[in-house]
Amino acid sequence: MLVDEVARYLGAALTRGHTGIVIARDSFRSRLSLELNLKHRLAEPVANQYGTLIALDAQETLDKFMVAGWPHQGKFDRVVGDLVKRCISRGEEIAAYGEMVGLLCEQGQFDAAVRLEKLWNDLLGKRRFSLICGYPAGLFTSPAGRASYKHLCDAHHKVFQV
Repeated sequence: MLVDEVARYLGAALTRGHTGIVIARDSFRSRLSLELNLKHRLAEPVANQYGTLIALDAQETLDKFMVAGWPHQGKFDRVVGDLVKRCISRGEEIAAYGEMVGLLCEQGQFDAAVRLEKLWNDLLGKRRFSLICGYPAGLFTSPAGRASYKHLCDAHHKVFQV
């Protein structure tokens, strides 16, 4: 399951003292918190001798940088980019997981999802951090969905299905 993979990825980073950033739905964040606690003995809030976990709601975060149904680069940079920059400036390594692209796909906004993926990649080019994105595969059954899925996969270094 995806939550197991993300928990393994973030758990490894957090136990090394790195920062985890999760931008996901409440239901996923709840399951992730449980997995981190069960498998890695990391209770929320994760801090102290471990790294720090920053958990944000995906839709609320999207709403901060979407303009007329389109991801605005300047606002994305201020919302997500500045968060990453602050963590890096404190000397923290970052492992991030996001569901915002998947949410846009669920809403039928495939072109906006591809644009958001580009913004993530631009940020990865400016800042050093690792990123996993989650997309429900069932969203990509229409012709527009399949084309977008190909663009989304092409934007990644590695793609795996769980």
